[in-house]
Amino acid sequence: MNKQNMTEKAVLLLKQKLEEADDPALANDEDEFERWVQEVESILARRFGQDSRELNNFTASLHREVRVQRSFDDEEDTGYRKRQIAHGKATLEAILSVEETLGTVEMQEATTSSSPKAFVAHGGKTKALEKLKNFLNALGIDPLIAEEEPSEDRSVNEQVEWCLNNADCAIILGTADDKDLKNGKLHPRRNVHIEIGRVQERFPDKVVYLLEEEASFPSNISEKIYERFTQENMENAFSKVAKELRAFGIIRATTIKEP
Repeated sequence: MNKQNMTEKAVLLLKQKLEEADDPALANDEDEFERWVQEVESILARRFGQDSRELNNFTASLHREVRVQRSFDDEEDTGYRKRQIAHGKATLEAILSVEETLGTVEMQEATTSSSPKAFVAHGGKTKALEKLKNFLNALGIDPLIAEEEPSEDRSVNEQVEWCLNNADCAIILGTADDKDLKNGKLHPRRNVHIEIGRVQERFPDKVVYLLEEEASFPSNISEKIYERFTQENMENAFSKVAKELRAFGIIRATTIKEP
């Protein structure tokens, strides 16, 4: 099987597994759940390699839900598997987005010693933020989100500065959080406006702008080229992120070697 056919087959199989993830029976039946996990891991291993980032990310996503103690309650076990499936599904969606956008991704030589990092300026916790984090992880990029990093007794301002100092680029996720009472327009939260100024100074040529439908950026940055998204559909936004990261020299698309 040639490389293109192998890629296309893997994409089709992973999409099939995503559809199976929506079947309630998967969470209700532990044996079916284990079968689904093993089949997904097998597809990822064949497509990307046994020690690949993609396979490791998927496996790790299933363990984000940690139970304090073992429960023998069927309802609780079902709820636990539902959360595992949700995490696994989100990771698979991100892997597929990368696969369909760039194919196999490698870091440029300058960044292979450690994973590149992207500072993410955002408002509240949203579906879009979780999807962006999963997409960056699938690319091999560590998302730096100030409130999710260890603070080590830093102030809020110092925490943001620490993230900026450790980042290689920045992504602005402008969600429709606040409404202007004078004109009714929706804007990202105030902290995003402030952080935009900081990242423009720190990374003048390495900032990606994403803006939710119906929202507006402040007039001082409205001339920047940005990509629209919705909470449910970030396909174009992901393409924009991948294209810009490649232009920044942080990632590159490569072809996979046949086994």
